[in-house]
Amino acid sequence: MKYSVGEDVVTFNALTQAMKEEQLNLPITKGQVNAWQDPMTIIGLTKSQGGSSGKPMKKSMKLITKKLKSHQSWLLQKQKQKTMAQTALADQINVFIKKEVV
Repeated sequence: MKYSVGEDVVTFNALTQAMKEEQLNLPITKGQVNAWQDPMTIIGLTKSQGGSSGKPMKKSMKLITKKLKSHQSWLLQKQKQKTMAQTALADQINVFIKKEVV
């Protein structure tokens, strides 16, 4: 914005000056102008599913944690099955070896 040249943000004075130039009369406060440029405020206003605001992020984290626990449980079960299968295979190999030796 031409009235905020050299600034990192649009200032309240620059915005009101630009609005006067465009003959706009909007009830805007300095606090609103500052808040609208604050990244945390903008993130907090985002309401889309999977978005970066607080509630969707917490909901996503809860769902991911639930899925992680489910996957960990499945993996643990598969590891136990693998161990049991390896033990059974070793037992059968030992039985076969003993038969061959006799």
